[in-house]
Amino acid sequence: MPLRLPIVSKFDPSGIRDAQTGLDRLGGFARSAGTLLAGAFVAGGIAAGAFAVSSLRAADESWK
Repeated sequence: MPLRLPIVSKFDPSGIRDAQTGLDRLGGFARSAGTLLAGAFVAGGIAAGAFAVSSLRAADESWK
């Protein structure tokens, strides 16, 4: 079966505008996802620090 492609004889700038809008939305999503990911790393770091402190306190109590 041959591949059939439509022939465009007239330039339509709406396709470029649609692509630009899509890229802008994708960029906004990437910035939001990056912010959320950074927040998750900060929260994970805080949780790890709190766990380390509680572990050290428990070790100190068991030593006594």
